[in-house]
Amino acid sequence: MLDSNRLGVSFFVCFFICLCGYSACTTLDDKGHTGSLTYLKEEFQKIAPVPDSSVKRPTRANEKGFHGLVGNDYTSNAIADEIKAHYQTELLKRGWNFCRVERVIYRNQDYGGQHVFYRKGMYIADLQLAGKQESEFGWTYAFSMSWGIFDDIQCS
Repeated sequence: MLDSNRLGVSFFVCFFICLCGYSACTTLDDKGHTGSLTYLKEEFQKIAPVPDSSVKRPTRANEKGFHGLVGNDYTSNAIADEIKAHYQTELLKRGWNFCRVERVIYRNQDYGGQHVFYRKGMYIADLQLAGKQESEFGWTYAFSMSWGIFDDIQCS
């Protein structure tokens, strides 16, 4: 069981790295500018986490070529709808636009996890809810902001 978990995680990591490498070739705004990690760090700090959430580790921030990410994982007793409503309020008041909600299918099963995407210019905010895999993942939700990773996310 443990080996199959490692294999699944390894596959996901390899897929994500390949996806990032492909996206890095396309992440320029309409003026030919790339994203700014400094801007994302500042923006991330202005978005308050859900009240009474606990941060699971120091905020991660990295930039490589034409993509970058700032984010963290949190535990919370809030339910998914409360978490989504909180981030909807926080992001909309800062000028972000709601894009879409995607179910997360893991090993061909729907455990109730979701990605909720927002966009502000070339930047994407991603709220990921662990669903029934919270105990396996060790976090309730993850929140990140990036550029060059989810370039295909379009808002209506």
